[in-house]
Amino acid sequence: MTSNTESQLHRTLFFSKISHEECLGVIKAMLFTPGRRVHGMGSSDIVWGIPCMIWDEPGTGKTSIIAQEGRRYFDSTKIHYMAQHPAEDIGGYGIPNADRTAIDQVPAAFFAELNKEKNALLILDEFGSIEEHKQAAGLAVLSERLAGSTQIGPGVRIIALGNPPEVAANGVPLAPPAANRMIHFPWVRPDAKGFSDFLSGAGVLLQSEEKEDPDEIEKVVIAEWPRCYAKAFAHVSQYLSKFRQHLQQMPHGCGVSNEGEADELRWASPRMWETLTRALAGAYAHELNDGQISYLVRSALPSGIAVSFLKMQSENVLGDPVEILKDAARGKVWEAPKNRLDIAVATARMLTSYVSDPSVKGIKELSVGYWRVLQRMKKSKAGGKDIVTENAIKASNVDGMITRGTESERLFNEFSSDIHAEISLYSKGVNRRAV
Repeated sequence: MTSNTESQLHRTLFFSKISHEECLGVIKAMLFTPGRRVHGMGSSDIVWGIPCMIWDEPGTGKTSIIAQEGRRYFDSTKIHYMAQHPAEDIGGYGIPNADRTAIDQVPAAFFAELNKEKNALLILDEFGSIEEHKQAAGLAVLSERLAGSTQIGPGVRIIALGNPPEVAANGVPLAPPAANRMIHFPWVRPDAKGFSDFLSGAGVLLQSEEKEDPDEIEKVVIAEWPRCYAKAFAHVSQYLSKFRQHLQQMPHGCGVSNEGEADELRWASPRMWETLTRALAGAYAHELNDGQISYLVRSALPSGIAVSFLKMQSENVLGDPVEILKDAARGKVWEAPKNRLDIAVATARMLTSYVSDPSVKGIKELSVGYWRVLQRMKKSKAGGKDIVTENAIKASNVDGMITRGTESERLFNEFSSDIHAEISLYSKGVNRRAV
């Protein structure tokens, strides 16, 4: 299969024009976003980082600039040049275990040393220059955090860099299933001044005052995560409810696609929508601007779907779930705009997602606001009976959402009277969940 998709990334007007500094801000946000939990990790481990790939032609400063940025946040920044190593250095060499009962896939010692780091950045460079038999091993590191049989620890962030296959040594285009495991960002090059600023510090060790504490960045993101994830989930859910055909669109043919269709690098799938939901939540937590969010979405989805998603997002501005719940608890109950079922549905799902997060504090106080909002939706028929019922069922199973002898129980009793048949779990669930 031949492809010129990657080389067109930088030439196309499809991407929003953001600055080099804003591009670095997006990359930082992806590195400091909780990723999908992978097999082998402990239940308390947070795996940091969204799988992403940075594309551009050779010699544009991707590796050196990102490595220097990495040193600002991490104790260690390691670069693994994919094209210079055999696949077994990553995928592992078959070696009998101590009991000689099985074969362990042991990668190069590089990965054992990497796992000793508390927080580190691993740059998989020359990813676009690897043959097909290396792609599987590289993808296992990037998306599953596995180097052979070695699990890469949660403190290691991983990012891939690559050149377009047609200008890369031994370059082979990524197969669509492989490409779908990551977000593909076009590198935004620095201008002359920006590059001069980089050169001025390239040979100097960062002073302590120039470094940022990764633990502090993580604390901020974790604190904001329930709110930001609920909002991102609501946006994605709202879009897919309207455009169900966009849940999955496999790429057709080669090269850049027609409007709305998938291309070889970006195509819609449940896996990519999950990745984008987390990436959007990270963008909200890091307070990225509209241009940066557009750059993120357009790097994850094919052009037509990305434009459609961003248009809906800009037209349907959702409120903050915490403010909506607190306002409703104080008597100022949120009301959906007239004839906007989509906003009512998205808001109901956003609020349910937020109160369902076990890390949220003060559920008993927020529960009154939640049931008031759903009650208002039911009376105004803004959200539709099915949607209101769906969210009520989920929320009634959250500890603390129904407290005996309080307004939350009264509201739920009143709310559930008309849809008792749909909430069949109430007769046994309220006794179990009421506190």
